[in-house]
Amino acid sequence: MGTNVVSGTATAVIVATGNLTYFGTVAKRLSDAERSQTSFQVEIHKISWVLIRFMAVMVPTVFLINGLTKGNWWEAPLFSLSVAVGLTPEIIVKHLEAIHNFGAMDMLFTDKTGHYQTGLKNLLDVAILDNIEIHHDLNMGSDFKKIDEIPFGFQCRG
Repeated sequence: MGTNVVSGTATAVIVATGNLTYFGTVAKRLSDAERSQTSFQVEIHKISWVLIRFMAVMVPTVFLINGLTKGNWWEAPLFSLSVAVGLTPEIIVKHLEAIHNFGAMDMLFTDKTGHYQTGLKNLLDVAILDNIEIHHDLNMGSDFKKIDEIPFGFQCRG
């Protein structure tokens, strides 16, 4: 990451690696830097704790009610566990505030190596090509002819 060699020969003495290098210390400082929370992040944190408290009350309550009414104390923990799973949000992400960023997006650009190669049918390619107007306006299937294709490979072909 910190050294690039284009050509030639050299002898090197390595004095530090990883976090002990200049790049490593910069990366560590950036990752250790504390960021202030936005109001959206604060509210997400509050809502998460409300859900956790609600689950902490409901699961034992369901356990007791199920055990007392049905009399089957071996099945009651399984039922209360299923209630806990049902109360947990379906999608748990590492940074829940990312949902705010997804909602604010107008466009999403991705880089997918090997896009639209002959012989490789990828569902992402099919979905994109089926839903873009320019693909239909240009009559890609009939007005254009592919002359050649170099498939992706991990080795450079200079």
